[in-house]
Amino acid sequence: MSWVKIYATYHRFSGSWAFLGHRLSGLALTGYLFLHIWTLKGLQEKVDPNIPLEQHPWTEYVRPYASGVWLVLEWVLFSAVLFHALNGVRIALVDMVAHSSRYQKQLFWGSVVLGTVLFVGMGWLILRHAMAGA
Repeated sequence: MSWVKIYATYHRFSGSWAFLGHRLSGLALTGYLFLHIWTLKGLQEKVDPNIPLEQHPWTEYVRPYASGVWLVLEWVLFSAVLFHALNGVRIALVDMVAHSSRYQKQLFWGSVVLGTVLFVGMGWLILRHAMAGA
């Protein structure tokens, strides 16, 4: 069998989707962490406690990120963190609680429902913030 057929037939169950999503969100968050540290390292030398907050280089640096596309990307970042965290809790419950593996599908769908509610709630908060800043 080719890898395409294996890949296409592998993702038919909720556990398979959870496994794939957990790995991809973990890789995305690791990449984001390295990118975040790399972009912020330049501000480290510019820290001066005598500069007022309004004129601080950090304030000028983050000002563009408080609107537009950056808020949508912040929401995407939240969704990756949310999925990874909720799925991690589900995995921990299945691994540590006796007989909970029988309920892993229900735990998966419960985490999807909770994640959707939190995702929509965060979207509302971001939208409210964007409207207040406009």
